[in-house]
Amino acid sequence: FQKDVVELDIKDVDREEFEFNINVDSQSIKTNLSRRRRVFLYGILENKYLLLLISFITVVITSLIIFLNVQVLNKVYKVNESFKVAGFVMKVTNSYVMDTNYLGKNIGGKKYNYILVKANLHNISGIENYISTENVRLVLNGRTYIPQVSDYNDFSDIAPGYNENKFTADETRSYVFGFEIDKKVSVKTAYFKVLMSKAFSNKGELLKKYQKVKINITKPGNMKLIETGKLGKEMWFNKSHIGGSNIKLDDYSFDDGFMYNYKSCTGNTCRILSKAVVTNDLENKAILQLSGRMVMDASLGFSVSEVPEYISKIARIEYKLENDKNTYYSPLINMTDPDIADNNYYYEVNFQVVWAQKVWLSFRFRDKEYRYMLQE
Repeated sequence: FQKDVVELDIKDVDREEFEFNINVDSQSIKTNLSRRRRVFLYGILENKYLLLLISFITVVITSLIIFLNVQVLNKVYKVNESFKVAGFVMKVTNSYVMDTNYLGKNIGGKKYNYILVKANLHNISGIENYISTENVRLVLNGRTYIPQVSDYNDFSDIAPGYNENKFTADETRSYVFGFEIDKKVSVKTAYFKVLMSKAFSNKGELLKKYQKVKINITKPGNMKLIETGKLGKEMWFNKSHIGGSNIKLDDYSFDDGFMYNYKSCTGNTCRILSKAVVTNDLENKAILQLSGRMVMDASLGFSVSEVPEYISKIARIEYKLENDKNTYYSPLINMTDPDIADNNYYYEVNFQVVWAQKVWLSFRFRDKEYRYMLQE
């Protein structure tokens, strides 16, 4: 190293410090910046109307694009908001999550829940029409589900299950669409979708466009008594999922059997004939005759002949025996002839109810109960 220092001939004078002076004209820079600022402001003032017009046009176009995208092209509808799809006017009216059937029996086990979407459909196509279940979807947490039509009978108390049912021109009916999901999946918010159109892109990709409804799924709580009616008075079911339906019964009676009138038609000729309804188990069963009518909300699409069977799904006989604090119940087995010409319904019930001191019909809509007193 010492040899290298000698060869480089480094001396103490080489350790001296050097100073560089850089002269900057700050006043000139400030003057230049001020001049540019004035020119910029003068430019704005001289073209303010043009700039305002450009800004206005930009805001209008941006707002229009957002509006079309959100409210027209990709609109997400709300519950009870109508929309057109596949020749129908459709409106989702409610949605539920449950794991029991109309009798309260668990059908989902520990693994599955069922999401039910109830919708009103009005055929506006002018011809017989239906919606394919393959075009219906439920989107939950980014995952897509298709209807499980095999489970529909378990939820017939809410509405008939939709399985590509055909509508005549201008016909309106309500149905439920059921979806099976894992119980571990959160079910607070979901989207119900129905295919509106499909087409191929320039690249040959199939593009599908759906009408989408945001649904807030509710879970039935504990049973709550909503209303109590009695013979001779109308009782309405306004707070239940059958809306404006009502029942009015004038009388009831029990026996081994009853005679009733029914309509028999051949071609254009109809006759009123009589027939007997009886129980085949005289030791354990009796026939209940209910005189009156249950009128269903027209939007539900029930025919008169379908009402007796529907009652058997949503109602049961409850009763108390003399000197017994317990409440007993009997299912209603529908025995009503679809062609009956009388204002009566017939059901097979447990024979014990004949001797009851207090008897009522209990209409159960998952977490809501309506009682119609027959004998107090």
